[in-house]
Amino acid sequence: KVKEAAGKPIHTIYDVVSKPETVQMCLDIISAPGKLALVFPRGEYKAPPGIEIVLTFGEAALLPENEDLRSWWYPFLRQAVENGAFIPIKTHVIGKNGVHDIQKMLDFHASGQVSACKPVVLFE
Repeated sequence: KVKEAAGKPIHTIYDVVSKPETVQMCLDIISAPGKLALVFPRGEYKAPPGIEIVLTFGEAALLPENEDLRSWWYPFLRQAVENGAFIPIKTHVIGKNGVHDIQKMLDFHASGQVSACKPVVLFE
């Protein structure tokens, strides 16, 4: 359904859930050449030819070789949120119709109205 709704090949996907089933769904949807960005490391995935799987900061921080980053970043962030030094941005719900509202969100971004909020499309 996502491919049909897009009406053209999808070359970039950002999977914020990054569970094995969502990663597989993304790999089934994406077209080469393409990039799939994952947030959490939840397994090893074999990308089809022409597809690159990339790690976002969240995932990269969880890799074993980045223990030094985790040792200071997560305690710092927790304390900063608790004492109000770090305030997550507010969300702005653009729509609740999933893929059908993606264009509304893109138009909202393009309009220049995005200020101190994170535009969100809900999939209900």
